[in-house]
Amino acid sequence: MEVRWYLLVLLILALSNDIHAQVVTPIPRPRNQESLPGDPSGPEMEIRKRQQGADGQAQRDEDERERIRERNDTLRLPTPAERERKRMLAFQEFQKDTQRFAEISETLSILEQRPKLNASDIKTVRSKSKDLDKTVSRLSKFLLDGKSPPNVAPGDGERLTAEERLDRLVPVMNSVKDGLRSKTFGPGPSVIDDAQTALIRDLHTLRLINKTLSK
Repeated sequence: MEVRWYLLVLLILALSNDIHAQVVTPIPRPRNQESLPGDPSGPEMEIRKRQQGADGQAQRDEDERERIRERNDTLRLPTPAERERKRMLAFQEFQKDTQRFAEISETLSILEQRPKLNASDIKTVRSKSKDLDKTVSRLSKFLLDGKSPPNVAPGDGERLTAEERLDRLVPVMNSVKDGLRSKTFGPGPSVIDDAQTALIRDLHTLRLINKTLSK
């Protein structure tokens, strides 16, 4: 009985080794080896390459058309509705800037009445002066509506004290406030009459004087 079991174990081991010997890891086929029956043939490979090239060219053509559309949108003239909407937004900002100008003007007018400015006052003047310059620039841009600004001769404010510069600045600010109050502005293109021309000139004079205060 023991001999039979021994022979059976040997037989099982022999069969197991034979099975493992038959399982061989496939070796990758070299690229230069002949194609197998399941591989795509030469014509099929050529068709695939052409299709891939056509797909890539189609994508490049679409990208180029998109760039042309974006460029045309940038170069085209705005429609009347777009111009009207843009002008309305600009007018709303003009109204806000008019209010900002009045607030800045009031602060600087109070400081101008002081006989001597201390360090805190001068710091406030410089801060408000920077705000004033940005506000006046936007007001002028709206009033000019694309037209060229007037020529205004520069002054000699560099040699003046802060108090003397404020003395020059405040009267021009008051003139601008009067000009903004006396004329009715709207979102539509305005006719630049004598009053508006004087207002624009005052704004540019104001910027020249104001530049010396922000330093």
